[in-house]
Amino acid sequence: MMGELIAGKQVAAGRILADVTQQQLADAAGLHVNSIRYVERQRRITTGHSCQCIKRAMLGFGIVFFRVPTPGVRLAGEGEFGVVADRQLIRDGNEGELSPGTN
Repeated sequence: MMGELIAGKQVAAGRILADVTQQQLADAAGLHVNSIRYVERQRRITTGHSCQCIKRAMLGFGIVFFRVPTPGVRLAGEGEFGVVADRQLIRDGNEGELSPGTN
């Protein structure tokens, strides 16, 4: 299911944006910290149970995943999930790195 995919870089960027550790994300997601490390390090696409757990935990931290126009994450906007900020990390077209951007 395409809407249920997340990439390791998205997980890492979301975690950094939310200012949480890998351990905090793992605890919130109900996963082992090694699972979070593996996903982030391998930059692999996560699906299924792990994907749902990570997305649910990140939403609890106010992080929203998106795939269009390119995969990324952002803080939920004002009034969205009770969060009042709206920023996102976007892929830098030159280096392929994630960098702060505007929505």
